[in-house]
Amino acid sequence: MKIISYKNARQNYAEIGNCVDYGKDRIVITRRDKPLAALIPAEDIELIEVIEEFFDNCDADAALTDAKG
Repeated sequence: MKIISYKNARQNYAEIGNCVDYGKDRIVITRRDKPLAALIPAEDIELIEVIEEFFDNCDADAALTDAKG
C-alpha cells in the first residue's frame, strides 16, 4: 500500500490511476498527514461489497433466530 499527499495526488492523478488500474496498487491519500481517502482497484471494492453482504446476511439470520427465540 502506498501513501501519498493530497497535493501529490492532484498533481499526478493520471499516473496514480494507472498504478491502481494496471499495477493493482492500493493508495491512501493523506491531508495534513491524516488519511483522507483510498484509491483501490475495482476488483477490491467488489470483494468488499460481497463481504459486507455476507455479514449483513449473517446479522439478519441472527436477528430472525432471536425473534423466533
